Amino acid sequence: MSRLITSGDTIANFGELLPAPYIEQIYIGVDADSGYGTIDIALDIYVTAPEGADDEVIIKGVWKYYIYWHALSTSTKAAAGSSTTEANWDIDKLIDKKYSIWEIGYTDEGAGWSGGKFQLFNLIPEDGDLPEYEVVYDDAGNRLLKFTYSSADEEDTLVLDIPDKGSASLYGSEGVIWNDEGEEYDSDVYLFAWSTAKGAPPPASGVSGLRPPDGFVLPSDEDIAGGRWTTFLDLQTSDVAYELVWTDGAPAAAEEPLWVDGDGNAFDGTPLQSISSQYYSTSGITHSEIVSSFEDLLEEYEDLGETDNALQDVIDQIAYILATHKESEELLTQLNLLLRAFPSKSSVTNVGSLYIDYREKVYTANAAIEIGIPLFRKIITNTKVIDLRGLDFEWSGVSDDEARRTTDTAFPLVWLDDSAYMTTNMKIGRTSFFDSNGTQYWNDYGFFFFDYDKALYETAAIGEYFSMSGLFNIFGKDFLNKYFRLSKAVYIKYDSYASYTEHYRITADFKDDDGDSVGYKINNIDHAAATYALSAYGTPYVYDSDTDEVAYSFVMLRNFQPAKEGGLDGYRLMCFEFQDLRKVVDTAEGLARGSVWVDDGTLGLVGEIIAAYASAQEDFQDYYDLATEACVFNTIDAKWKDSFIEEMHNTYDSDIGNAPWIYYPVFYCLHQDLLTKEFGGDLTLLMEEASRISAKINPDYGSQTELEIFKNNFDELYDMFYAEGADESGGDLSAVAEDNSIDDYTTRYYFTTWENDDLDSVDEVYEYTTDDALSDVTAYVATASEEFAAADVSASEIDADYLDPAYGEYAGSQADGDSYEARWLGYGSGEGAENPSAFYDADLNEIPDNTDVSEYIDFYQKDDTSDTPTITKAVYRRHTSRTYSWVKIVIGSDLEGGEEYIISFRPEGWTTETGDTIADVHWYFWTANAGGGGSSD
Repeated sequence: MSRLITSGDTIANFGELLPAPYIEQIYIGVDADSGYGTIDIALDIYVTAPEGADDEVIIKGVWKYYIYWHALSTSTKAAAGSSTTEANWDIDKLIDKKYSIWEIGYTDEGAGWSGGKFQLFNLIPEDGDLPEYEVVYDDAGNRLLKFTYSSADEEDTLVLDIPDKGSASLYGSEGVIWNDEGEEYDSDVYLFAWSTAKGAPPPASGVSGLRPPDGFVLPSDEDIAGGRWTTFLDLQTSDVAYELVWTDGAPAAAEEPLWVDGDGNAFDGTPLQSISSQYYSTSGITHSEIVSSFEDLLEEYEDLGETDNALQDVIDQIAYILATHKESEELLTQLNLLLRAFPSKSSVTNVGSLYIDYREKVYTANAAIEIGIPLFRKIITNTKVIDLRGLDFEWSGVSDDEARRTTDTAFPLVWLDDSAYMTTNMKIGRTSFFDSNGTQYWNDYGFFFFDYDKALYETAAIGEYFSMSGLFNIFGKDFLNKYFRLSKAVYIKYDSYASYTEHYRITADFKDDDGDSVGYKINNIDHAAATYALSAYGTPYVYDSDTDEVAYSFVMLRNFQPAKEGGLDGYRLMCFEFQDLRKVVDTAEGLARGSVWVDDGTLGLVGEIIAAYASAQEDFQDYYDLATEACVFNTIDAKWKDSFIEEMHNTYDSDIGNAPWIYYPVFYCLHQDLLTKEFGGDLTLLMEEASRISAKINPDYGSQTELEIFKNNFDELYDMFYAEGADESGGDLSAVAEDNSIDDYTTRYYFTTWENDDLDSVDEVYEYTTDDALSDVTAYVATASEEFAAADVSASEIDADYLDPAYGEYAGSQADGDSYEARWLGYGSGEGAENPSAFYDADLNEIPDNTDVSEYIDFYQKDDTSDTPTITKAVYRRHTSRTYSWVKIVIGSDLEGGEEYIISFRPEGWTTETGDTIADVHWYFWTANAGGGGSSD
């Protein structure tokens, strides 16, 4: 490969007989007229000029040398003649000098495109006598003259149209189009450069100066050495510099090995490996010297081998190694391995005698190798090729194959079809138990699940603008947690699909009192009913005075672990545990619903993404300004000076991940994939591209030109998609960011409803006995006295905190203009009884309609029990046409503002027809807003 090396044997590096051009940079572009690919080249030619020598004499001695450059493609359509195939030339054979570059590019069936030729004489400016040059020194202090050629400056841009010797009509030849409507050019393209002596045959009219005579053809594989003409050409041609320009459908940025010494100085050549596996430079002994030494040994045994088959076999093996490894770093190690294969090591046999002499040769060569400089293999990225085509960003949007759910018209999001379930797998088990008063309850205890990842992937608002797969792959799923927040989980009971009348609900609230998310910690559990027959459908809690225990109806988020090994492998599936307590009454079982509410604030992330890119853009600008100051790079080759390189390493080596040439390429590629799906969400491909960019702009091997190109692309990405006013072609993201702050969200509602028959759980009820305590029959029992103390109420004043708005209407409805009334609706003996709405006294006498119940009423201010406002009326009303009756209490207007009051109805001895005792009832209300709540306990 062409690589500038100013350390070690620079005479070998710059050409021992003829100066070898050094390919400094390659620029690829597109011809504006034809659309074919273009190549421009920057070549450096170094000539040794010792101190005190006459530079003019040296320059005039070489300025008539011809310097050629030529492009080749591995495509079978980049040449002429029906016999030309991809196998007609091979980069490895060309490197190994199996044939000449002239055979490939300049015969009648030649391949590729000639970039032309020039002489240093052609580089003389109009007002000068000599071509411009720069005096440079290698690491050893040797003085060199550096000449620079730019095809762009000389207007010699190479257009890769129909190949020079090709024909579209005769041979089906084709030019190179880097990207043909989305199809990348799929063959490799190489660039070569070499020089010829001034004594070479002069140019013929209109053809190459070294075109072979008519009739010269490519050598066959069996005769790759060629004839005398090839030999002459080889003697008149320098070493050939080459670079890979295009491969795998993209500009080449291949990794390649570099041999360096302990100080990091590069060695241009093939090292030699000692038998101890250490590599050395060839300053102690060369490959050809080792080969010559062993060939001399074989000549000594040549005659003996004619009559000794065993000896001849060994000679053949040695000769094979010399032929196949003569230019390999493993030359001596392969010869050393053969020592083990000698069939005899005794000096009395010819083979044994050869073994002794052969071993001595191996050890002598090894000692000579170890005189050289120890070398180490280093991998660098080839940054020669600069892509000047620019980038054409295209907004990818969200593809049709991404499973997106549309918004329901009735709710933000409601899923009812089987394929869209987000809440799933409700499981219920029913038991029955008794409290200390002998009242029997049911406990419906179970779980349901919420598919958080599915809901996020298929319904998050940001998924309408960005690929969710891309967001997941690039940022990780956890990154979106704070934007897609759990709001509440609700367990609801309905009567039937026919009427869908809600009986009651239990809600776990994951927001604080100010409406802010508390994460996955429950802030409050509320119970609400849509009718007044609360105990018939649900009970917020059960209190057992004998054991001082209280058990609650609840919904709670629970951790769980699947039985399968490995669990869910990071998949987010939420489990909600619920306990539904209610009295055993003859009511319709109805339906059970599990629902989850999520606050979707993911659109607020758009603004944060834009702000993050804008911030990075400002920081990158600071580095760019520093790296492009005139004093930090060489104006001739746009490479950074050693002082700048050292400063950057001192600044960033301890935190290399934040080095600008590493951090910003990764940052840029992440956003490029997010916006355009350039890498399809594949982080491996993304990081490979980031590494390629990093290699082109890093201080050690990169260039200012590549930094400018990357900076333009970095800014253009912002202008296309993020800048204020960017239109729909860029996703209209700035408008989205303007309309959605991080505090804005849409509440999404996910539910599934199950019939009891579907749950397979309520047909068989396990019955506990009256001896079983609450702690034995329910989950999470609390100590009642501690709960009451924390709530600052007594056992007779427990507030179940039902919050249904209908209660406020009754408890706070105004009567007679200047008073308030409260009602308690009680369900009596239930359906099937002779008097379903009736209540009875202790002697089972029915309580008559319009019975005054003032003696059962207590009315007082909560914080001052001596404050007992007027009750103007308290009457029991018998409702014969319905299944319930009620108590109506009318309150006078002598209430203090801003106070909390309690009304208690204690129907001592009242029962149903079947003997069930009626519990006490309490109302709480506040004079500030005439609202309240009530419960039956």
